[in-house]
Amino acid sequence: MRDKLKIIMLYKRMASKYLGYQLIFSRKHYYLKDLVEKELFSLLKEIYIINELSQNNDTLEQKRSLVGRIKYLNFLFERLVDFKIMSEKQYKVLYIELENIYYSLIGWIKCEKRSS
Repeated sequence: MRDKLKIIMLYKRMASKYLGYQLIFSRKHYYLKDLVEKELFSLLKEIYIINELSQNNDTLEQKRSLVGRIKYLNFLFERLVDFKIMSEKQYKVLYIELENIYYSLIGWIKCEKRSS
């Protein structure tokens, strides 16, 4: 099954890059690993659900919520850099991916506003 929605494809690519980094977490920062991975998969699930409900007018607020969660995920990535778990270069790659997702999501919201 191929995903047609651009945001899903972009998000899955970004998540795959993050998971491919095989970051090493100290025991002290293991909670951060759990937070990031939980948020990664939770966001993907939410995007799939909103996409399926896209004919319903209630999804506009859910899409706006996704914008905040994307920013939160970026914050978590910044913490990984602060704790020297992730390199600046790895962060920049993920930041660009998140930025593309963010702008696609904003476009999706604007498109839905126009059709309402």
